[in-house]
Amino acid sequence: MAKDVSDENVLLRDAAGLLRRGSHAEAARLLQSLLKRQPRNPDALQLLGLAQKHLGELDNAQRSMMASLALYPTQPHVLNILGGLFLRLNQHHNARQCFQKALEFDSANKDALRNLALA
Repeated sequence: MAKDVSDENVLLRDAAGLLRRGSHAEAARLLQSLLKRQPRNPDALQLLGLAQKHLGELDNAQRSMMASLALYPTQPHVLNILGGLFLRLNQHHNARQCFQKALEFDSANKDALRNLALA
């Protein structure tokens, strides 16, 4: 079990590095592989959502972020990203709800405050 957790952390770190370098497709493949073994990993789901967002797969990104939140609902940064996806999909009501929920968990979240004003 400890090796699985260690392997998971290495894969998550590698995927985050790929995302930072702009290798979104490669990060998505790595995360999808991890999620086949651990489908209830909220960190992998949110990173996959980021990769999908950058690849222009907005519907998939939305589903991945919502799946991450279903497992771990108190993630203001994920709520903020999901709200941004809703904005891009012209779902302003859903976007406002996400930004407001993010602010419930982190009232000083500058991104959520700014995005709520834009929504």
